[in-house]
Amino acid sequence: MVLGMVVERILQPASNLATTRLLPTTSLGPLLEIEDASENELYGAMDWLLERTV
Repeated sequence: MVLGMVVERILQPASNLATTRLLPTTSLGPLLEIEDASENELYGAMDWLLERTV
């Protein structure tokens, strides 16, 4: 999910809410199997990443 968020931000910068709406409309969501990710799941992925960088 983190990889998908990073790639999505590079290709089409948007908020987490907008990202959840964009993932199913591009090939990235289905490719990474995250097209149904919720905004809360994206925030959870960011929390997971933060825990590993501190």
